[in-house]
Amino acid sequence: MPEEVVVKVHPPTAGVGVLCIDGGTRGVLPLKFMKRIEDRIGLPIPLQKFFKVAFGISSADGLYPAENIEAALQAVFGKEKTILDYSHATSIFARVGLPVATIREPSSCIFTNYNGVGTRDQDQGYHVIRPEDGYGKVPLWEMQVFPAQKNKWGRTFQDAGPLENDPLISALSEVAAMFPLVEEPDFMVSLGTGAPRTTGGKPSMSVSGPLSVWKDGAFPRLWRMFWERMRDRHVKQVFRTHPRYHRLDIEFDEEMPRLTILRVYMNSN
Repeated sequence: MPEEVVVKVHPPTAGVGVLCIDGGTRGVLPLKFMKRIEDRIGLPIPLQKFFKVAFGISSADGLYPAENIEAALQAVFGKEKTILDYSHATSIFARVGLPVATIREPSSCIFTNYNGVGTRDQDQGYHVIRPEDGYGKVPLWEMQVFPAQKNKWGRTFQDAGPLENDPLISALSEVAAMFPLVEEPDFMVSLGTGAPRTTGGKPSMSVSGPLSVWKDGAFPRLWRMFWERMRDRHVKQVFRTHPRYHRLDIEFDEEMPRLTILRVYMNSN
């Protein structure tokens, strides 16, 4: 039977709040940040209602077998549900985007819950995936474990983390495409998943072990994505001083904690 669906319409001149969440297995850290923000605001309004655009990177990580989390993902998202299906985000007019990367050449693509609505330039630097591209039925849970899946999705896409672990650039580009009357977002909140404490110097990438890897193995994919990522680094630095940009993250003095010992940080403070 048909179900009643309620969708809120965003006024064209209303403001836009933007939420960006980094990728990584420590994705529980942004949840802690959001809970603290909600508690500090102290209003009987769920935090997600303050954001009209929310972008996040997959929490997949090569350190942990994908099959270990597949059951949990299916329990949360369902086996068949896609990002285009009706959801709570749709009901509150939240535009959600999940950046991914192609495997053959490191280019950015975005799965969205708004079917790519908006006007974009030809040279925007990324592709918004629409059903006519042939990927309209990718299960939402599978998007969290690219490219571990050995089906056609896993052979096409991979986790965008090494290319764009902070989806700020993609999110702001989509704000401009969807809300042309908005000069700039009301606020931008970027939530990290932890990083080593910076000591200065240029970014580098070291690889140990034998280099006899296959064409689309982990090493060549990460290497191509690493150099692509450098293009956005200077742009992000500009936003670090923007008065409406708020970045929350944790820096670790020692080795980055693995997911198995993250409970120490969850239970602290």
